[in-house]
Amino acid sequence: MAINDKPKMLMDESLEEENSGDEEEEGRDEHQKPLIESESSQTESVIPLSIGKIKIFKPRRRNRFLLKKYFKLCSVILVIIVVCVYLLRLRDSLYLSPYSLKSSKASCDRLSTVLVWNKTFPMLTIESALRLVDVNNDTILDAIVPFGTGCGGGVMAIDGRTGEQLWIRYTPHELFASNCNNDINGDAIKDCILGGRMA
Repeated sequence: MAINDKPKMLMDESLEEENSGDEEEEGRDEHQKPLIESESSQTESVIPLSIGKIKIFKPRRRNRFLLKKYFKLCSVILVIIVVCVYLLRLRDSLYLSPYSLKSSKASCDRLSTVLVWNKTFPMLTIESALRLVDVNNDTILDAIVPFGTGCGGGVMAIDGRTGEQLWIRYTPHELFASNCNNDINGDAIKDCILGGRMA
């Protein structure tokens, strides 16, 4: 038993000596505290090297910090690339799908015209745009034409089906502004407001 008691006493004395040495070091080096605390109790804390006011970490710590930073950056870039590839694949599958709208509609590759009627109006000047209104209630739009003559002006309605003149009204001056957007009197036919110089 004496053999076992002696080593215990030696161990206790060595622990006391280590503790007293630690207290002396704390008193001496209070201003030198580690900048980064260690994550586990097994690793020792790092006291940075300093050059003036610049603190330099040991290379091992600096590398670990940079690795974490680059790992986060690489993770974000990888997620962005995966999402972009997924969206591109999704878009391509919609274009190539047999049920997509693009495949069901045929594209227009040429236009053809059918001459309905052709009419000339000699001695008339037209400064306004033509307006389309269904004047005679035949479901075909008729043309409202404001015009000017050598000594006056007027407005006429032309049948959209045949090109014949439906009616004409003369004014003392030429008309150059026309608006046929609203039904003013409530008769289900759009009314036109016309204006010109001194009219």
